[in-house]
Amino acid sequence: MKTQFFYLFLAIGLVFSQSCDEIDNLSGGASSPEVTYSATTYDAEFFKAGSSATPSIDWNGSQGSVTLGSNIDGLGVNSTTGQLQWTKMLPPGTHFIEVVVSNSEGQVVIPMTIDNPPSGNFEGTYAGSFDYSVTLMEDGTMTAFADGENAAGTWKIENGEFWALYSYDNYPDFQYTLLGAFELSNSSAKLTGDYYNGAYSSGDKPLGPFDVTLQ
Repeated sequence: MKTQFFYLFLAIGLVFSQSCDEIDNLSGGASSPEVTYSATTYDAEFFKAGSSATPSIDWNGSQGSVTLGSNIDGLGVNSTTGQLQWTKMLPPGTHFIEVVVSNSEGQVVIPMTIDNPPSGNFEGTYAGSFDYSVTLMEDGTMTAFADGENAAGTWKIENGEFWALYSYDNYPDFQYTLLGAFELSNSSAKLTGDYYNGAYSSGDKPLGPFDVTLQ
């Protein structure tokens, strides 16, 4: 009886081994890709095209493709090399993305971050006709100039909306808020919205519009 069980288990083992070999033969011995990026966080320069380093991809016997987990204006990825590429139309702010590298045997998902803080000197008008300029720094600080007066403050982007809070040098106790959005095209980067007296609260009425363009 023991001898019969031995030969039975031996036969099952041979069948299982043969089945695994057949599966390997069907896949050509391929496996999921292996991917290495030299960095997973990149700093973009506002309103300028750029790209990431090209990653190292081992397709492990089965050539596949690279895609993005979600669509973002101005951002793409080379489907063969995995290099991230962005145009000047990339919206300002911090973008959390997923790069998906896949072949017939599986996929690898790489979380990545692209920081694109708005920066530069924007000039235009406030209240429809008065000269106005705003200079944004990447560290979240800003300066402004209107009616011969200098101002300084801070800015942020929250839920895609631009916020700034500042005061004029000669009137440090009086604050103003800018609330607006960026409008990007192939030829210009504009910041438009409204300005408010004091720190903005929901329901506040604006003092007037502002409209400035990156120089």
